[in-house]
This record gives sequence, structure tokens and C-alpha cells, in this order.
Amino acid sequence: MVVLNQMACFFDFVYNQLLVKSKIQDHHSLPLICSSFLPPVEPTSSLCSISLFSPGLRLWLFTTTSDDFPWACLHVTAVAMNLCEENRPPEEERRLRANDREYNEKFQYAHNRIKTSKYNVVTFLPVNLFEQFQRVANAYFLFLLILQLIPQISSLSWFTTIVPLVLVLTITAVKDASDDLFRHRSDNQVNNRQSQVLINSKVQKEKWMNVRVGDIIKMEDNQFVAADLLLLSSSEPHGLCYIETAELDGETNLKARQALPITSELGDNIGLLAQFNGDIVCEPPNNKLDRFAGSLHWNGDSLPLDNESMLLRGCILRNTDWCFGLVLFAGPDTKLMQNSGRTKFKRTSIDRLMNTLVLWIFGFLVCMGSILGLGNAVWESITGYYFQVYMPWEKSVDSAVFSGFLTFWSYIIILNTVVPISLYVSVEVIRLGHSYFINWDRKMYYAKRDTPAEARTTTLNEELGQIEYIFSDKTGTLTQNIMTFNKCSINCRIYGEVFDVNGHKIESNEKLVPVDFSTNLLADAGFLFYDYSLLEVVRRGDRSVHEFFRVLSLCHTVMIEDKAKGELQYQAQSPDEGALVTAARNFGFVFQSRTPETISVQELGETCTYRLLAILDFNNYRKRMSVIVRNAEGKLKLYCKGADSVIFERLHPCCQHMMNITGDHLSEFATEGLRTLCLATRDLDDEMVSEWLLRLRKVGMVLEGREAELAAVYNEIEQDMILLGATAIEDKLQEAVPETIAKLAMANIKLWVLTGDKQETAVNIGYSCNMLTDDMSEVFVVSGSSAQDVREELRHAKQRILGCGKGTGNGFLYTATKDLVKDPGMMTSMLGALGGGRIRDRDQWSQPGSRTGGRLGAGFSGGGMSLQGCDLLQSDAATEGPGGGAGEDLQESSDPGHRGWCKRCQHDKDIPHRCWHQRAGGYAGGAGQ
Repeated sequence: MVVLNQMACFFDFVYNQLLVKSKIQDHHSLPLICSSFLPPVEPTSSLCSISLFSPGLRLWLFTTTSDDFPWACLHVTAVAMNLCEENRPPEEERRLRANDREYNEKFQYAHNRIKTSKYNVVTFLPVNLFEQFQRVANAYFLFLLILQLIPQISSLSWFTTIVPLVLVLTITAVKDASDDLFRHRSDNQVNNRQSQVLINSKVQKEKWMNVRVGDIIKMEDNQFVAADLLLLSSSEPHGLCYIETAELDGETNLKARQALPITSELGDNIGLLAQFNGDIVCEPPNNKLDRFAGSLHWNGDSLPLDNESMLLRGCILRNTDWCFGLVLFAGPDTKLMQNSGRTKFKRTSIDRLMNTLVLWIFGFLVCMGSILGLGNAVWESITGYYFQVYMPWEKSVDSAVFSGFLTFWSYIIILNTVVPISLYVSVEVIRLGHSYFINWDRKMYYAKRDTPAEARTTTLNEELGQIEYIFSDKTGTLTQNIMTFNKCSINCRIYGEVFDVNGHKIESNEKLVPVDFSTNLLADAGFLFYDYSLLEVVRRGDRSVHEFFRVLSLCHTVMIEDKAKGELQYQAQSPDEGALVTAARNFGFVFQSRTPETISVQELGETCTYRLLAILDFNNYRKRMSVIVRNAEGKLKLYCKGADSVIFERLHPCCQHMMNITGDHLSEFATEGLRTLCLATRDLDDEMVSEWLLRLRKVGMVLEGREAELAAVYNEIEQDMILLGATAIEDKLQEAVPETIAKLAMANIKLWVLTGDKQETAVNIGYSCNMLTDDMSEVFVVSGSSAQDVREELRHAKQRILGCGKGTGNGFLYTATKDLVKDPGMMTSMLGALGGGRIRDRDQWSQPGSRTGGRLGAGFSGGGMSLQGCDLLQSDAATEGPGGGAGEDLQESSDPGHRGWCKRCQHDKDIPHRCWHQRAGGYAGGAGQ
């Protein structure tokens, strides 16, 4: 059997593609089984079956020995729709060895190629057609086309149906193909990025898609991280490096990562790195960006690994000349891709509406066809029977019933135009036009960064105009994420407030003279503070104040960068930490450097080095961070900072008085919209710390449930602390946030904002950004740890809003000032939400007469409600009326200032007034007042 030369290149291409698709890393390890030749398909051709040990892949190769008519055909059948996915069993844990591809390949870990597109050349046609025929109209016209191919019932040519159907399918397919082509190009651009991989003791350039688990990669400043890496060494002291995680979590502030001391010694020595053969045991691939658990086994040592030594795919290396990392997860197993999910077929609300309309239209068509088919059967049985001589039935028709059945399908074909297939064409054309309008919109152009709007898909454009809810983060989204140290509370005294000569409080502004920190050569010139008394207390040597700032200078994860002699620049993972460390710096406690084992602080001009024994990390569940250090005198201290809710419950009983006063200060800070933290300390003894450190190391080697066990060990030592005080940090709103939120509210868009601040701070921010307004008579707080708790809180809030009904029905009473009546939209939505009722004519809802002191009463029961009210011109009186009947429109007195007895309102007849009433839908539960 001879394989033609014309097919050699093509077969080689397909072969290489199959290597990639089946995730087999080395062609030498690709097992092939060639079966015996089957009987020839043609006298001069034969068939060969080649199977790959990869799920669902089989090649059928037809070849021929004929020189007169050379031909060849290659057919690839994929049982699975997505060839890039492999049905590997789920991992319980991941094991790998550095610089050992042969060892790692037996686990069949995913390669580093990514795929976000939905289609390829083979799957585009079937998958796209399957998605398009989910539209009822397309499925209907396909069904109609099949009917038209039956000559007994077809009265129209099949050509009249197939042309518009093919046109619609083609236009949609072209649009979907263009969208997916953009994804393919993006995938190719990422997969073909260059990276430096250590292979055979040499650093070689490789494409990202060729990187494998266990490889050691070299990265340089401002480069993207190619895969999820374990940091081994870097150009910075002590194995530090800085990364930007904007692609992962949207945060632009730099985060620090630190290599293990045992691997940081490798440096950039290629020989030592090539000899590194450490074994890694870690958790399986998952989508948790802030968690990682594993262990490194090398040279007889076992060391715990956590997220602080991980560089995730999508991060950018910053302010670091170079670093080396070991690939732990590649391609689809990386945390970035684990969070991406698969590209789904999205159907808009207009698509769903059109599907519903088409179903109703088709139902109408079936009814019409049934009536006409039934009429034909009746006519054929009563009248047409006598015309059999002149109009005989076809041979296939043997009864009037069957004739009516065929007539039914004939009318389905004839009346098919009632289903508007052209509507789908129009919608697709409009969507395409909308995408260009979005791209051309000058009002959506951001001149500062030369960034226009870009419609990345034409499928969901119309959904932009139908948004009902916006879910937003507060920090960095509504606020500038630029923190400034504003106030603090130390030893039951507030610092940061400024008073005039009369003792009146003055708001901090540019006109005030800030504290002069010129005597501190390391002070930050951009730090502004207006209360001179705090600096004076520091200079007097107040012990509690010194301990307060000592906590700020030691309990953090800030890294330092030396820019010039005498100039310091901090790299903080959180702007809060940067603001607190900067405040301590200006008040004389200057954080100068850190190593994995020490922290150096210049305290009022004297350099002090603290030995760092443990860092008790902050997370969303602990809500606190602690460090255990040994000072120059040999004393062990624990310094802690965190939310007041977790600090207060861990304080020594002797702090009760100070805790009460500090709690009041925290509430005051929160009402001003400031972010607060509490600071505490504890003296430790050597024996207790030694035993605790042994338990900590033991727990650090656990893979499953490590976080819970660590939290329990941390909690053991964070007890009986002494409260030092609290801090208050300001994070200002971004420009035009209140105006933007007000316009969103005018568009009836509901905005939800997520924040981790105290309740009082959240309320204050709500007023600052116009989420809460003064027109709202009361703000209700709903809190609970379960769905049942929240449901109960909502019920109580509803009762507080409505009150208790006076009638015998299950009604509620709502009492509100007339200011609420000024906003008909607010009143309508509130009544509808609370009582389930609706005002039939919203446009008629108005406030007649004067604007002084009217009241409104409403009773609710199920879906019914009764409204009655009166706007009094001279007094702020209440009105009372009975629960309503059904279906009575707005009634209003003709004279705006009439005097007389109102039977409905029953108010004083001598007071000029104007009355209005409405009752709608059912019976109210009680009288409104």
C-alpha cells in the first residue's frame, strides 16, 4: 500500500494536531495499533484503521495504488464534541517532580494550551445548527420543509421555504463565526506568547502552549505569568517579588510574594536550578484564588506551601528584574481558567419572547388547519361523495377522514407565512447595527486613556437597555481606593479632631495648617494630619501611644523599596495597610526593612530589630491579623489588628471600661463614613510559644482542612489581649458617583453595593453616594446568618413599615408623610411591594392643593388595597376611612379650597381642603389612618 506524496504533508499536520488534542506530550510515547487490512473498498484501494490511545479518536485512511487516478481521503471521527477535553478521573491530590517530564507525563496533566472558543472547523456546522434550531421558528420551518417534500400534501414548492430558512441560518452562522473567530485569535495570541523554559540545563524560548507541568520558567519584569507557578527565587532580597493581579481580581495595587528560604538560595544559578528535583504534593485544580495548600519535599526536608508563594496565571510581574517559578498547574487547570467556565449559548429576553410568540402563532395555525381539515372531511363525506365520478380521490386516499387529515397538513403549508421568519432576520440585522453604534458612540469614549466602547458580541446588545439590577463592590469601584489616616482612638481619647478657640469642632480642609513633621527626616511629605496633640503625646513618651504605633509598624505585610538615600516607598497589598504604616512612619515609628525572620523599625530615631516568629494571616473569616515577635529585650509580644467584632470578644476582662468607650468612638467614626480597625497586644512566655509553634508546624503540613485547623490554632493564642485603641481611615468617593447613582435610580435600576464596613459606615456611605436619601423617612436594617433569619427580619421590617391594621382582615396599616406622595413612582413601587396591590392609573396620582402637612392612609390585604387621603391647607391632621371595596377610580372635589363636611375624610368642615380617594382591587384589611 502506497501513501501518496500529496497526502504526506496533510497527514503530518493532522498527526501533530492529534498529539495536541489528545494531550500526549511526546510523539515517541504515542502508541498506535495498526489493524489488519480489511477487504478492499475498491479493486485498487484498501482501508486501514489506526486507533490512538486517546478517548474517542480514530483515523480511517483510504489509500490507493492506482497511478492513473490517484486519490486519498482522510476522515477523522470525534466521539466527543470537544477534542481538547480528556475524560481524566478527578484528582484527589496532585503530585509532580521538578525538571522531570517523564515522571510527570504518566499523570497525563493538562498542557498549557487554552481554548475559550466554542467551535472549530469540524464542530462548527453541527453545533451551530443545533443552537440555531433551538429557536422555535427555525425548527418550525425545518419541519415545514420536510412536509413540503411530501407530494400528497404539498401545494407549494419546497424552494419557497428553504431559501429564507437557509438565508436566516447563514446570516446567524456568519455572525456567530465572526464572534468565535475573535476568540480563536485571542486564544492563538495567548498560546503563542514566548516564555523562557529551563530545558536540559539551558534556558530556551518556548511558546506558552508547550509549557508543561514540572517545568521551571524564568520571567522578567512586566511579563505575564504563563501558568500557576511556585515561586523559587527572584532578583529581590529574600526571594521577594511583586505582582499585579488586575486580571484576576481587578485590584491594581501590587501584592508581594515570597519564595521559601530553601529555594530562594538557588538564585539565578542555572546549574543549581537544573539540579532542583523537589517533589510537590498539593491540592487538585480548583478555582479558589486566595487559597492554596501543598508541601515541598526536597533533600529530606518537608516544607508547607501556601498562597503567599504562588504566582497565578494572568498576573503581571512588577518591580522585579527576574524570577524563577515551578509550573504546578497549566492551561485549563490554572485557577484563572477554572474560574472562566465554558462558553455558553446565551439566549436574550427578546429571543425568548419571540419563541413564545411563535408558539402562540403556531398554535393559532394548528387551530386554523384543524378547522379547515375538519371542514374538508365533513364536506367530502356529505357532498363530495357524490362527485367521485368527476373528482375521484387519489389512490392513497380511501376515506373522507384521511382526506381531511391530508388537507390539514396542506393548510399548514399554505398558511406558513403567518409565522414571521423575516422577524429573525430583522433582529439579527438590528443587533449588528447596534454593535456598530456602540463602537461609534462618542459619549462612551474615554479620552484620558484613548479607549472607545467596544461591542465584543452582537448577541446581547439589546440586553443593555433592559438592566434591572446592578451589583457593585464599594472599595475601588465607588471609591478611589486611596486611603488616608484620618483619626484614631488611643487610651479612651480621640485624636484627629480640630477645635476652634470656642471649643467648636472644625472640619479638616485645605485652609487648616497641618502638623509639621519636618523634624522626622523619614516622614512622608504627602501625609496630612491636623491634630498637634497626638505628636506632642508621642514626644512625651506615652507608653500606650508608643505601643499603638508599634502595632502599626509591625503588624502588616507591607514591603519596602529603597528609591534613594533617605527615601522610602512602601509596596502594600492593601491601601489600608499602606495608610496605617505611613501614619506610624510620620509619628516616628518608621518601618525600614523585613526579612523572613526579622522586622526592622526605627522608633523615634533608634533602630530596633524584632525577631519575627509567626505571622497569623488575615482572611475574610478571621477578620484580623497578628504577628508574634521577640523584641531586643527578649520579651515575646503578640500584636493584633482587626475588626472590633472579633477583637472585643478576645480581650482580657480588665479592658471592659476601655472597650465601652472605644466602642462609642468607633460608632462615631463609622457615622462619618470612616473605615475602622481595633489594635490589641498580649505578653507571651517562651514555653507557651514553643508548644504553640510545634502545633502550628504540624498543622501546616496538612492538605485537607488546613485553613480550619490553622484558624483553630491561631485562635488559641489570640486570647486575653489588651486593647490599645482604634484607627479611622477615609476612602473618598470617585468623581460623579452620587450623580451617576441618582441617574440610575431615575431609570428605575436597583443598585446593590457590597462592602465589608461596619453598619454605620455603610449607611453613611449610602447617603454620601445617593443610595440613601433624606426623603427616606427610615432606613431598615435586615441582618441574619441564614435564609430563615433574613425572611423573619423582612417580615418584622414590613410590619414596622405598615403597622397593624384595624380591620378584621389580615391587613396592615401604612402611615407616611405627604413628602412620600410627591414621588408617585416611589409610592406605587412601595405599595406594590409591601401590599401586593397596584394603582391602576399611575398618571392620575397627584398631590392636590397645598403642600403643608397632608397624611396618607392605606390598608392592605392580599392583592387588594384602599387609599384615601386629604391635603389640608391649614393643619397637619390625619384622615381615616373605611377599608375599600373594588374598582372605584380617583375622586376629587371640584373646588380646591372648598369648605364643608367630607363624609369620606370626616375632617373639620371649617378647614379649607381638597380631597382625593382611590380604592382598587379587592378589600383592604383595615382602615387607613
